[in-house]
Amino acid sequence: MKKAFAPVSLAAISVALLLGVTPALAQEQAQAADEIAEGEIIVTANKRNERLQDVAVSVSAVDGETLSNQAITTAKDFGQIAPTLN
Repeated sequence: MKKAFAPVSLAAISVALLLGVTPALAQEQAQAADEIAEGEIIVTANKRNERLQDVAVSVSAVDGETLSNQAITTAKDFGQIAPTLN
């Protein structure tokens, strides 16, 4: 008689566990590409597009004139303008 209840209870437990499982849903993107304001800076430091105001890292922006004035020609030279660059 015990053998008759074992498959039924195992099946009931399996169904109960499967009903409790929900799929993981991805987060919606904070801002669509067409909603980005003109002149807004987009940063990909966290491997996703974010506005500069929403990023929790320090950011240094340098124009081409500054790079040429300081003779920065390779990525190794970036330490001259951003000493904390890793």
